[in-house]
Amino acid sequence: MSTQPPPADETIPCEITEDPREEAQGLQVLSDAELLDGWIQDQQPQAFAVLVQRYSRMVLSVCRRRCRTLSDADDAYQTAFLILAHHAHKIRRPECLPGWLQRVAQRAADATLHRSTPPLDPDPPAMNDVPAAEESPLDGIARRHEAIVLDEELAALPEHYRSAIVMHLYEGQSVQHLAEQFQTTLGAVRGRLQRGKQLLARRLRCRGVVPVLAFAAAGLSQCTASEAAAASSTFLADISSGTLPPAPTDPLLQPLVSKGARIMTPWNTLGSLAAVGTLAAVFLSPSPGDSAGNDQPSLHVDGAPILAQVPQPGPVIIQPVPRQPTAPRPAPPQPAPPQPAPPPKASPPAPAPSPYAGEAPPSSGDGKPMVWEKQYRPAKPTSQLAQDIQRRLDEPVNLSVSAAVGDLERQLEQSLSMPVIIDDRAISYAKLEPSRSVSGDFSDVPLRTALRKLLRPLGLKATVQDEALVVTADPGALVHQGIGVSRWINVDETFMEQLEETLAKQVDYDFQETPLSEAVATISQDLGLPLSIDRRSMEEIGLDQDVGVTAQYPSMPAYDFLSLMLSDLDCTLNVVHNQLLVSTLEAAEDNLLSRVYWLEGLNAAADYQDFIQLIESNIVPGTWEALGGNSSISPFDAARPAIAVRTTYGVHRQIERVIAAFRENSFVPDDVPERVQVPDTGQSQPFGMGGGMGGMGGGMGGGGGFF
Repeated sequence: MSTQPPPADETIPCEITEDPREEAQGLQVLSDAELLDGWIQDQQPQAFAVLVQRYSRMVLSVCRRRCRTLSDADDAYQTAFLILAHHAHKIRRPECLPGWLQRVAQRAADATLHRSTPPLDPDPPAMNDVPAAEESPLDGIARRHEAIVLDEELAALPEHYRSAIVMHLYEGQSVQHLAEQFQTTLGAVRGRLQRGKQLLARRLRCRGVVPVLAFAAAGLSQCTASEAAAASSTFLADISSGTLPPAPTDPLLQPLVSKGARIMTPWNTLGSLAAVGTLAAVFLSPSPGDSAGNDQPSLHVDGAPILAQVPQPGPVIIQPVPRQPTAPRPAPPQPAPPQPAPPPKASPPAPAPSPYAGEAPPSSGDGKPMVWEKQYRPAKPTSQLAQDIQRRLDEPVNLSVSAAVGDLERQLEQSLSMPVIIDDRAISYAKLEPSRSVSGDFSDVPLRTALRKLLRPLGLKATVQDEALVVTADPGALVHQGIGVSRWINVDETFMEQLEETLAKQVDYDFQETPLSEAVATISQDLGLPLSIDRRSMEEIGLDQDVGVTAQYPSMPAYDFLSLMLSDLDCTLNVVHNQLLVSTLEAAEDNLLSRVYWLEGLNAAADYQDFIQLIESNIVPGTWEALGGNSSISPFDAARPAIAVRTTYGVHRQIERVIAAFRENSFVPDDVPERVQVPDTGQSQPFGMGGGMGGMGGGMGGGGGFF
């Protein structure tokens, strides 16, 4: 029998006959899930008291590191546990409660920073641990900053990684205890800790923080057991009074609890670094009025030196100081050297030829300067034959065709009385057999229309070239048939096509604590799949190939079945040297697969960055370089717009599905690129050099004229 949780804006009556801290001593052996169930279903305050005492030190330490004053830290501490009391029924994975509490504590502490007027603290110096006598104030500030960044990045980790790290490093719990808590194997816990630490380390380095120093700073800023006991004693005493205070209603706290926000994301960090670099370039450039005789370098604004004052806390204030006139230093007397005969004057170098010879320089009607921007247009045929063919395309014709693909060229030449060439490579690319029949009967329609109706179902199109009417492949039509949508780079394309077909087959197995090696061998034999176990990577996280697996699911595709079976081990499928492997997640991240995706049929080439951001924001966000991962995306602007993606096999499958979904629902013709003149904003590079930073697509690595 379950009890509905009370509304967040009401108090909870607590029928307490004695201090819950005394009865709580006998409940220490229960797990977090059992204690939460006792609080949610039966509203037993003793169960909640054990949870408070169990994680009081961790929560109070996070709050004290982030808050400005002790009173703010106490408020954030109580807010975190009040949220737990009122919203415990929303926790989907009770075994991950430590990670959930760390995240809520960090956000509750952030909410105190948004107060318009910070509360006065009677003893602000006692905010954190007292620094050693030899520690400088700057070292103390740096250490606290490192600990704060660690809390922020830890709160942003996936839940299972965050909980394992919090329990192991903050709470000091053993791997054996974590395995019991998560109800999994020792090897799975070791792998989870290793992967979580690696991901956290990458995120910290993106913030400019050394991981080892961040962990050391967090350890030094931990509150003591007596401080945690005092904080929990006050909180539990309030509960013992008979009622639980209502949930926090701070409007700034609610969005943080529901969505979460970090003070500085990796995008903010990159933007800040770019801004700092720009300011440094401006301030450190020499002033035109400086003489060569000045000894000391100085910063100038509009020819006057500046003085930077940095109060704490507060923004940087830059104040101009009037320039003091200085007398030039007299140069030491030097004997006059003999004057050589002046050399003959060299003629000035000829100006570089314009990229468009014979064209007038860019200009605009309002006097603003114009620049050339690199864009593309199809090559135009110029022969007389091409002009005649182009004219006939708009003339009405009567055309009747019934032939095999291999004989189509001859029949079109006879029917149209013009030279026709069919590109053999296009026939192969479109996967057309020479014996496939082609038929069409068109009466009094433009030749252009008749050719389109005849050729488009084959994935072909007619183009006018100087030599003839050329029938070639039509990528815009073929991509909707699943042809020419992508190409694997570092694995065999044929192997990957066969692998996709095999993994799409329906399977139905019932494994109950079956050794992994036996389960893999069974699936490999039944499907004829080259599937094996990456023993080395699994040994690195303490997993044995004979670890038991349990998987009993209804009929589903083989890939989905394998993914579910391996998820409990924190393992995945990866392709290395045309071999499908069962490996760890970190091994898959060390052996990334490269693939090119063409974007016809999406109308996405007009703005690569929107499409790249869509992928990075929705498909495993933590895996991309822009967010601290290893995977990358780079745009490629050519006749066929494309993106080159380097990531794991599983992420590639998700990208493929996203592109297929958008293409299936797109009925708008792709934009046609052309060369245009645009106002000079001072950001463009010379023609042919590209522009910008590639929009930071693929981790700042995709620059070079894509826009």
